[in-house]
Amino acid sequence: MLVLAPGAVINGRYRVIGPLGAGGMAQVYEAEHIKMNHAVALKVLSREWAQVPELVERFEREARAVVQLQSPNVARVYDVDHLEDGTPFLAMELLHGRDLNVELSSRGALSVVDACDWVRQAAQGMAAAHAQGIIHRDLKPENLFICDLGSAAGDRKLVKVLDFGLAKDARRNASRMTAPDSSFGTPYYMSPEQIRSTASVDVRTDVWALGVVLYELLVGTTPFEGDAKAIIAQIMVDPVPPIVRPDVPPELRAIVMHALAKDPDERFACVEDLADALAPYCPEEPIAMVLARVSASGLGGARDSMRRLVPTAASVPQQGWSSGSPSSRQGFRAPALMGALVGGAIVCAVAAVVAWQRMPRDAAPPQAAARPVPVPVMTAEPPLTATAPALPSVALPPPSLTESPPPVAAAPVAPAPPVAPTPPAPPPTALDPASP
Repeated sequence: MLVLAPGAVINGRYRVIGPLGAGGMAQVYEAEHIKMNHAVALKVLSREWAQVPELVERFEREARAVVQLQSPNVARVYDVDHLEDGTPFLAMELLHGRDLNVELSSRGALSVVDACDWVRQAAQGMAAAHAQGIIHRDLKPENLFICDLGSAAGDRKLVKVLDFGLAKDARRNASRMTAPDSSFGTPYYMSPEQIRSTASVDVRTDVWALGVVLYELLVGTTPFEGDAKAIIAQIMVDPVPPIVRPDVPPELRAIVMHALAKDPDERFACVEDLADALAPYCPEEPIAMVLARVSASGLGGARDSMRRLVPTAASVPQQGWSSGSPSSRQGFRAPALMGALVGGAIVCAVAAVVAWQRMPRDAAPPQAAARPVPVPVMTAEPPLTATAPALPSVALPPPSLTESPPPVAAAPVAPAPPVAPTPPAPPPTALDPASP
């Protein structure tokens, strides 16, 4: 296994600070951009996997997929390059927190508010990806990162989607997908159509995966358990077990089952529809407003903890409802802190807040409407530049039209009596301080 020593300089740009974690395909290191004095995470493909051309292409596909996304709910990729021996690496946003799988292992099932809020944020991040023609195909708790924002955010967390290594560019011809793509994925979260043929899936396969994640956050386990073959068989033929948790409203249970319809035509048409359906069960304060408050406070004391690791349960929020059997599957994500949000985000967030304040809050959960899936035009790959994530813009609703009250007639005013002229003031004396 390739090991980068602390203090090592990579390609004259990045100085390694230390390891953060390792997974099946890559190691992650904390580093800093030498000239920009900017903290990053270096994701380095394992040397043994770097010898497999299909996996190298998959690894570099992640950079191409993510670098063009502008969403606070997607972890940014700043750069892609190779070490001196040819091993590829990505320079990514450095995050502070833990992945959702660690959260599940510590807490079991979450509160209804946290579960809906976090899945809704993930759906909003995926909406930005889908708008660019990018389908994730491997959404799961290990690929959803829960970011700590500091004391200014209160109990709210920011969710970021990670690991687009399995992402499919919907603009590409399906026949160009390589053979290994057909076998990639995590069985617990794979949709029926993805099991049949990965190359032909569309955005609704990500809707299914988010539905499985939401089910797991509410119940404490995935809908189907067992070995890979058993899970695949259950996904294809067995009905989804009902949610029996007493504090989950029937309407929310229906939303979960709608996302988990085996026929993609009976699912939410897109992740935006799923996000809209979950809105009534989420905190009223938009995440954009939370980010603006954090930005305005200068991230409070969180900036001082940029390099502090927090994998312990002590940093986990209050316990939600538990089934008594939290998931035992372990993933890895290194905790760390993202760079400060840009000050200009405050303006966007204020617009979002104004729109939010004008929206009615007593509406019933909206029904899913068929929404056409955007098919973007093929464009040249954008340059790999490090730009701060932009907060989503929110259109302001038109002001309500109300009738002005009629003018009130005023009573006639009697003329004032004449006033005698005032005699002129005497000239100043030598004792007057105003005299020249």
